[in-house]
Amino acid sequence: MPNNEQAEAGLLARLLIDPAQIPVISDKLSADDFYRPEFKTAYAQMVKLSQARKTVDAATMGKDGEILQELLTQLTPAHHAPLEEYAAIVRRDSFRRKMIASLEKVISRVEHEEDREKLLTELGSVTAAIMEGAEDGMLLSPAAAMDLYLDELVARESGRRGLRYGIEPLDSLLNPAKPGDMIVVAARPSVGKSALADNIADNWAVQSEHPVLFVSIEMTVPQLMDRAVSRVARIDASRVTRCQLTAEEKERMVKVVHDRQALKIWYLDDPHATTGSIRAAAARIRHTHGGISGIIIDYLQILKDDGKDTEVQRVTRISRNIKALGREFNCPVMALSQLNRSVELREDQSPKLHDLRESGAIEQDADVVVGLRRELGTPDMWVEVLKNRNGKVGKVRLDFDTQYMVFAKPDPVAAAVA
Repeated sequence: MPNNEQAEAGLLARLLIDPAQIPVISDKLSADDFYRPEFKTAYAQMVKLSQARKTVDAATMGKDGEILQELLTQLTPAHHAPLEEYAAIVRRDSFRRKMIASLEKVISRVEHEEDREKLLTELGSVTAAIMEGAEDGMLLSPAAAMDLYLDELVARESGRRGLRYGIEPLDSLLNPAKPGDMIVVAARPSVGKSALADNIADNWAVQSEHPVLFVSIEMTVPQLMDRAVSRVARIDASRVTRCQLTAEEKERMVKVVHDRQALKIWYLDDPHATTGSIRAAAARIRHTHGGISGIIIDYLQILKDDGKDTEVQRVTRISRNIKALGREFNCPVMALSQLNRSVELREDQSPKLHDLRESGAIEQDADVVVGLRRELGTPDMWVEVLKNRNGKVGKVRLDFDTQYMVFAKPDPVAAAVA
């Protein structure tokens, strides 16, 4: 029967090295997809331990762990295929075995059954069962497509579709962030894109049924919490970081920390994060909380996805993967991005789509692209919507209070510019 022992062994060995990927793989691969019995048992135990949020290693898996540990010593340097590639091979061979078994039943009936209509009916039933198990959930019949659309309309009408950004001028220009949307916020360094993402993450979490995942690559979680305390408690950010607080301010700080324990934001605090590790974290959140409402990535160009490609090709691949995250987890994904230095050399320093650093794929993949421009010496932050697949483009002015890291509606009211 079709099987690839090296692919099965390689997959299990890699999951033992990186168990954070188990929730991702287990969504698409079952223990029955493995050919060797000991591999079936080992994989089932790994999934069980992962679902129970227990450590997955050779020690916790007992005899199965010893088998997998032995596999690690047998793998050669050539065994470096991505997990998805191994999983695809295992799935393919599992499907082929199921198909062979089903067809053998038909062949057995042919040997003993003479009624042509019965044989054709049997063959049709087997073919339908095989197609149903082909895991091609992306192929929708006309009826299924309309059912999906009607569900979407009901969700829109009930107000359950989309997350508002929580900043009035921005919400007046942009539609709520919908499942599957890829939203890019682009700016030069130190303009305020991370601060805007922090504000939006809080607003999304308040509206969300499920947690929001905030991927922080450049800043640590304590640094993010410094900003949150400053923003919510209205304490000067520089004094928070130096811990120069009055007794009353410390009391407000403690309250903010206590309140944020109930705020549905999970943090991936990893300077070496990749789109794969983000996917694993999102899968774990979905598994433990029943869903995920949004993903925010700070920021796109410093994701550490491996590859021997050029930088443009690497960023293109990352952009494609980020877009796929929104589709896979049915949530909006916001990715921060750098703008090219050339924007500073122009007389008109308003951001343009072609200023997106490293790759035109970002411009192509994104549903919404927002560029930020700040006027030095003033609180004025211009938010320019450069692309909006399902809405209008234009710009709005926000007040950016750098003392508290807060964005707000300007006073006097800034009018949206169509």
